[in-house]
Amino acid sequence: MRVCLQRAPRRDANGEKTARGKKRPTERLMLYVSSARRGRRSQLIKNALFLSAVVAATTCGWTRHGMALSGTAAAADICAAHERSEIMIPMRDGVRLYTEIYHSKLSKGPTGILLDRTPYITNDAAEPCPARFAALFDEVWEDGYILVRQAIRGRYRSEGTFVLGAPLLHFQDPRTTDEATDAWDTVAWLVKNISDSNGKVGLLGISYDAKLALMAASDPHPAVVAVSAQASPMDQWLGDDFWRNGAFRLNYSFEHAARLDLSRDEQPFPFDDADTFDWYLKLGSLKNINQNYFHGKSEFWNDQERHRTYDAYWRRRSLGPYLQKIHIPVLTTGGWWDAEDFYGSMEIAKALTRAGTDTSKFRLIVGPWTHGGWTNPKGVAGRSLARIDFGSDTAGYWRHEVERPWLAHWVLGKPDPKLPAALSFRTGANQWMRYDSWPPKPARGILKLFLSCDGTIRFRRPVDQACRKRYISDPADPVPYLPRPIGPLYGGENFGKAYRSPWNDWEAQDQRFSTRRPDTLLFATTPLSGDVVLTGEAELVLYVATTGTDGDFIAKLLDIYPGIDASHPELGGYHLMLNHAVLTGHFLRTVERAEPLIPGHIYKLVFHFMGNDHAFLKGHRIAIQVQSTLFPVIARNPQTYVNDIFEAQAADYRAAEIDLVFDPQTSNALLIPSD
Repeated sequence: MRVCLQRAPRRDANGEKTARGKKRPTERLMLYVSSARRGRRSQLIKNALFLSAVVAATTCGWTRHGMALSGTAAAADICAAHERSEIMIPMRDGVRLYTEIYHSKLSKGPTGILLDRTPYITNDAAEPCPARFAALFDEVWEDGYILVRQAIRGRYRSEGTFVLGAPLLHFQDPRTTDEATDAWDTVAWLVKNISDSNGKVGLLGISYDAKLALMAASDPHPAVVAVSAQASPMDQWLGDDFWRNGAFRLNYSFEHAARLDLSRDEQPFPFDDADTFDWYLKLGSLKNINQNYFHGKSEFWNDQERHRTYDAYWRRRSLGPYLQKIHIPVLTTGGWWDAEDFYGSMEIAKALTRAGTDTSKFRLIVGPWTHGGWTNPKGVAGRSLARIDFGSDTAGYWRHEVERPWLAHWVLGKPDPKLPAALSFRTGANQWMRYDSWPPKPARGILKLFLSCDGTIRFRRPVDQACRKRYISDPADPVPYLPRPIGPLYGGENFGKAYRSPWNDWEAQDQRFSTRRPDTLLFATTPLSGDVVLTGEAELVLYVATTGTDGDFIAKLLDIYPGIDASHPELGGYHLMLNHAVLTGHFLRTVERAEPLIPGHIYKLVFHFMGNDHAFLKGHRIAIQVQSTLFPVIARNPQTYVNDIFEAQAADYRAAEIDLVFDPQTSNALLIPSD
């Protein structure tokens, strides 16, 4: 089927074509349909166009059943089972948003609508069934929904201006538009103009799309009955993509801005070095990014420079204040090794249940996945990550046993799948666990493990004399986040289609490459005599002093595998990172303004790990790694206090001695909620 929406040519009194000038509201619209299946749906689209008087010229594209961007069977199947049309849907201020509508050939009557709103490329004429689209709707499409994908303002063919991370505004000023009002207007148009809809709409999305869905759910159109929010960010400064408690996430922020804010078609930044570790190190101060590359053209990057503290800019963009307004069912999905928005997934789930509404509508699902890993093709990435095998296709389980029946219940009226409040995959033991809340009340209470100056972790408090364990942190030689060379996150001019990004599973990679460095400290238990289970949110308390006036402090929670494992020799001695946390010196007292550290002063640091469900098995060791750099994930802290790290000079970057302080009055300890 080919659908092409075009403006009728203007003609003079003699019927001759005239030059185009200013658009007139009364300008006629013409619909050209080429299909072997002319009939009710073609007439439906035609009627919708004239009823709403909305459509402008759009690029025509052919839908060839079976053709897919990725070549995967899922994409081919989804194309073959749907008829696709394109339309420009008007918003209340006249801006029109490019929208694709996929009508299912499987539907035998009125059916529900699933809507994904996205800043990412939806489609192009040569490849009309993108892998991203197929992955999002994998399996759920088999229930015969009308699938809708829409490019938000200023993206792809949509009109208007794109603002990366735009806040909700209409609650304060009803005359404005935002992502919630655009979603409302889109849903209103869909349920009015699609005659084979049952009047129910489910919103879904991954990452940015998930945040858009939750923004819409804060003030939903009455037809919206459920939201599947997967890996949504909640607060970009406190813990999601771009900052971590005030520590700037360099490579992700830079490459994200280059790809999404400066490129309408998502072209990655063209690095001229195969090792981005070297490229970012040679970059020097953060001020050089705008000076040498962005030249002030990325409003997103400019905002990072302007808003370095947790100010009103960041508070307006946090989902936190709006989650209490959500009263429709929400399925929140997250991955234990999501390097981007694990914070958001966990905090959104907790905030929804704290809102005082009917918490029976909210569900949290967490599995052994990276960012969006639950959408990977059946049997491929759901079973393993890096070298870790989980014993089953966990992604397939999520699609078949969780999201598909949950959406079918709310949008199609099918039986309730009876999901628990929290369903989590316990790594180590490799089993799904059901809980009445998250984090659950620890069955065995809080287990306190003590770090000792000799590098051990003990189950009883050691009788330590006063001592210090020291490392030297040098910004000129930072700790890499992966073994070098480290390629770019999204490829680039010198990286072909076969290039595999190192970013996706980096958190699950073996950490031994960094534990051997002199600028890291490792503390570990002896091999466990029995299993120890961590279920919930662990904390680490460290007492630290530095010779610098600033600095970052990074802690990793590790599971160290036995040195020899006959059944899994590839995992002998593996250092599996379960979680990590970052604190930055100038925000230790308050996130609202930066303050220098006092050299030599002993600071109590409390690292909060956002959540785990993991069994440390017999023979394994529980470990903590401490360091001050994680490059280029975290921008280098000069370790000399400057009010604005984006204006730091080369001379500000200085080595510092970092001491972990042990004495009889204090205890460096790991607190584990144990099941």
